[in-house]
Amino acid sequence: MNKTKALRRLILPVLAGFLLSSCLSVETEVDLRRSDRPELTMRYRMARSLWELGVFDSDSPERAVPVTRRDAEETALRHPGVQVAAHAVRVQGDVVVVEVTYRADSFAGIQGIWGEGSSGGMVLTEEADGTRSRLVIPVSVGGVDPDNAQGQLIRGMFEDESTRITVQTPRNITFARVEANDQELLAASISGPRMDARIPMSDILLHRSAVAVTVEW
Repeated sequence: MNKTKALRRLILPVLAGFLLSSCLSVETEVDLRRSDRPELTMRYRMARSLWELGVFDSDSPERAVPVTRRDAEETALRHPGVQVAAHAVRVQGDVVVVEVTYRADSFAGIQGIWGEGSSGGMVLTEEADGTRSRLVIPVSVGGVDPDNAQGQLIRGMFEDESTRITVQTPRNITFARVEANDQELLAASISGPRMDARIPMSDILLHRSAVAVTVEW
């Protein structure tokens, strides 16, 4: 057996908690400025030490990150009309950033890619006369008890972690917020046709209700 692979099989289970707590954060950008060419960009940030160990290699159980362009293209192939517009891996000090942009010929394409996650697909609704549009981006399904032992452990791991979601639209945004159970959880920052929301990981992982970002323009 290859010594490196054997070492990884021994170490990876031990690293599971560390992997969750310090290795991975995700930034998402949804660009809807062109209805015929919407884009979804995912930016993954992870500890360089775990990257070099091979935690995200093709034979690793952790395959959520499109480490190579081929990984991203395999995801795109599962969704008609979607292609990989860009893929890059950058080393920034102790952090490795993997960035991939998917481009689709309709909203259904990027909706499907987001829907591969456990939180479900995005929903875009528009008034018949085109005067108002509404986008809902599910972030988590909820149903977690934040007070039990597991919840307290996760809270400690992700105390200082957050994820960011950015949306760009063809018109100025009139309403945006992070919500749970139809109630505002966090306010979002709006600047003309751009919305930014930074959500603590504890709110995503340890909320009894589903968490979503809602944007209207």
